[in-house]
Amino acid sequence: MKYLTFLLLVFLNTGFSQTKSDTITMQNVLACNNGKWNVEKPIQLDWVNNDMENVKKLNQLNKRSNSIADIEKIFPGFIKPIGNCRSITYDCGYNLKSTDHEFYGGYGSVHVSALYFEDKIIKIRFTIDCPGQIAYTYLSTVVEFPLKCKYNNLVYDKIIEDNLKEYESKFGALSLEIEDNNTKRKDVFDFFSDVLSGSPLQQPFYILNGIGYPTFDLIRYLIVLNDIDALKKLIYSPSPTARLLIANTLKHIEKKQKIHLDRKDNQRIAEILKNSEKIKGGVISCWVGKFGYDYYDVTNNFEEYLLTK
Repeated sequence: MKYLTFLLLVFLNTGFSQTKSDTITMQNVLACNNGKWNVEKPIQLDWVNNDMENVKKLNQLNKRSNSIADIEKIFPGFIKPIGNCRSITYDCGYNLKSTDHEFYGGYGSVHVSALYFEDKIIKIRFTIDCPGQIAYTYLSTVVEFPLKCKYNNLVYDKIIEDNLKEYESKFGALSLEIEDNNTKRKDVFDFFSDVLSGSPLQQPFYILNGIGYPTFDLIRYLIVLNDIDALKKLIYSPSPTARLLIANTLKHIEKKQKIHLDRKDNQRIAEILKNSEKIKGGVISCWVGKFGYDYYDVTNNFEEYLLTK
């Protein structure tokens, strides 16, 4: 039965990939759900309706999401949760805050995550955590924004350009995702710059279980490429942990390779290191000299992890 189901899904993907909104295809649902289709039978349509209603609210939010007040009108209790929801706010420093709001639905849940200053949203993310069968069969008819597969979730990202420009005019540079023909470099930059990642604010905002292989692999790419300019940009990341990680890395490279850090670079790094104790949880000392409870703490061989094949 399992194989018959899979063949049916492949057929649906090749024969009927166009949905009414053309925003959810079988291909990205399968990719984001790892082929898992554990939905109780028969499907309770009242549960499905709960998920659909939440997605309809996201459609509204997509059209008017310039401020926290806009979110509050559609999802009450965004900052201080009420009812069947959960909300966590982090102080990112440099006049930035980040809030993740989870509104539970029927078969899944909806996350609304926002990076903002004052009341103005710089970046907003919707994450739909729902069984693939529900997402494809029901939600695809109501979603009105383009979804992509990110960190095993169906995700929609939006940067409010006007608010971003206003922030930078008031408070200085802020590194978000970059457009780059080098996809590897873009992936690295996006990883260390993004505070709203799939399961919100965990990677790289708080590296919860020490620094793992993907983090080393990504930052090593910039080091081996000798892309010092990219590393300098990342000290303006909205992610406190990413800023601290990059600041310590730059100081280490400066010591070992005699790279040039100008007065502005050093001033920013000094600010980051001075305020590092304000970061709660995650990796405080980062990856130079101390690695928490990782294997790297035992070997203490920083240079080994800069090597590549």
